[in-house]
Amino acid sequence: MTTMQTKPLASLDISDLSRKTFAGLSKVNERFLRYVESHPELLERSSFPGIDDLSPLQPYPLQPWPTFVSPQTRAEVHRVNLGLTRLVRQIPERIFGFNHGRLQEFYDLEDGEAETLCRLMKRPGVLDGTLARGDFFLTESGFQCLECNVTGNLGGSASVLYSAQCLTAPALRNFFSSHGIPPRLLDTEHQGLLHVLRHTLAHCPCPGGVINLVHLTPPQARLTDQVLEHARGKYRDAVAEVGANSESRIFLVPYSGLEVDSGRVTVGAEPVHAIVEGYVDRYPEAAVEQAAVGEMALFNGPLHRVLDDKRNLALLSAAADGGELSPTETALVRAHCPWTRIVVSGTTQFQACTVLLEDLLRDRGADFVLKPAKGLGGEGVVIGAHVAQVEWEDAVDRALAEKGRWVAQKLVEPLPLPYQSEDLGCCDHAVVWGIFALGSAYGGGYLRVQPTHRKKPVNQSQGAVTACMFEAEE
Repeated sequence: MTTMQTKPLASLDISDLSRKTFAGLSKVNERFLRYVESHPELLERSSFPGIDDLSPLQPYPLQPWPTFVSPQTRAEVHRVNLGLTRLVRQIPERIFGFNHGRLQEFYDLEDGEAETLCRLMKRPGVLDGTLARGDFFLTESGFQCLECNVTGNLGGSASVLYSAQCLTAPALRNFFSSHGIPPRLLDTEHQGLLHVLRHTLAHCPCPGGVINLVHLTPPQARLTDQVLEHARGKYRDAVAEVGANSESRIFLVPYSGLEVDSGRVTVGAEPVHAIVEGYVDRYPEAAVEQAAVGEMALFNGPLHRVLDDKRNLALLSAAADGGELSPTETALVRAHCPWTRIVVSGTTQFQACTVLLEDLLRDRGADFVLKPAKGLGGEGVVIGAHVAQVEWEDAVDRALAEKGRWVAQKLVEPLPLPYQSEDLGCCDHAVVWGIFALGSAYGGGYLRVQPTHRKKPVNQSQGAVTACMFEAEE
């Protein structure tokens, strides 16, 4: 009699907390980990051919393991993200009263810029239709918003391209097929185009149903045939779905490619009906004027000067503690926005006590993070728990000296999640959830992940990689 040989299970170098958190997002995640234990080739990065081949369509390295989210997880993160995004959109009116002088002083706007922005923000649908992405940690107390990005040049929208690259691994494809799981995820790029088209049709004149869209593209971008065909194909699909005129076109040009003819923005001889910026520069005055009178839609145009500022979360945090929000809004902010303040000398409220902010930061540095209000890509961020005391005190002094151009945020610790690591193996990772709000609609999301032993901000510019968020039915 012969004994059947079974392949030994691979040992996964992850914590019990990481495994528990993963399973809590969706039962499918626990099934995936068991599958990895019996298919150890998924621990090898070389099993995912092309995963590190960067291109204009895939500018960042990818994490090959999937993350599955249940309908309940998706609904919760959308609820929190949309609620906080709506509050940020309301800041110019509710906190500043659309006062030109106050907006100009606080956001460092140029002369006359606040007046123009207020005209634009008061247009019906403009603020509610903006594109946004909230960045979150999942913690023991739920999703915590680290920042709210309200700008057109939001990264992470090419979720379908990322997932296709990960699914090149036969063993991963076999997991989906053998478990009867469709590799389903929301196509953020497609949903974004649908939102832009529907919003433009609803709020701007589009003669004959033609909507010419400009995607402002950096001058140094490599507009290969692959990139252009991808953009045109995605736009054709979206145009067909919303029932716009099939003559609608998409143009990928830099700001310098925008022309003005009789006060109207054109590309060549073609009129422009909507613009999405893929990078930030100065708009022609004609474009802003057209948008201010409702003749063209900008996503989000110069509104980023006010809405895309890390101090906005500090304003909400202080407003919640000061009784300036409704009970429902206060509960949302307190539950899902870490305590955040603009760094200026003076007193503030912290844990129901009145304290000197500068003393609080110096005495309890390990509990806080400092961020420049206009910083990008994690640049300038100082995590008190990860630096020496002298370095932290220097950062506090610098922030105080710059008088209101930094924020201090209570440090929150993310729950770890397990992912493939290095050439071979896996480990616990810290994860930032990037969740899109397209107007009021859920726009999908993506994850930025990096091993927990790296003590730095979880950002792609500092070594984090992109992971895909698949939707699972429980």
